[in-house]
Amino acid sequence: MQWLTGSTGDWVLLALALYGLTSAIEHTADLLRSLHLKRQPASTLSLLVLTRNQEEQVEGFIRDLLTMVRREKTPYELVLVDLNSSDGTPAILERLADDEHIRLMKLPSEEPGPAYEAAHFLCTGKVSMVVDLRGRVDAPALLQTLQSVWK
Repeated sequence: MQWLTGSTGDWVLLALALYGLTSAIEHTADLLRSLHLKRQPASTLSLLVLTRNQEEQVEGFIRDLLTMVRREKTPYELVLVDLNSSDGTPAILERLADDEHIRLMKLPSEEPGPAYEAAHFLCTGKVSMVVDLRGRVDAPALLQTLQSVWK
């Protein structure tokens, strides 16, 4: 019980350690929840879409992408990954994720590396495609390119 009489610095260090542990547990729980969401049979095609601050175009792009994939009648899943957006993108993605073919993962980092690693665990398709919407994107041209890949 001698540690209870430690200096203020010891208490601050203990408080910071507990905060870090709590934060790590919270992020791990979020990751596990997102991995467990909407289990479904293996898809033929997995589309991983990385987003960051794309509130102006993400909903239209995702809806157009879904229309195109459904028209091809290919079994699919869509994995949406938000890379720490500071605009309305996360709320839009949450609304879109109500679809049974869509999974959503929010990462606290702007780096795409963890998203690619997460894709390995989230994507169940035999074929996976990554669509990066983090910068300026010509959505119609990108959709046209994706469509040409299927044909």
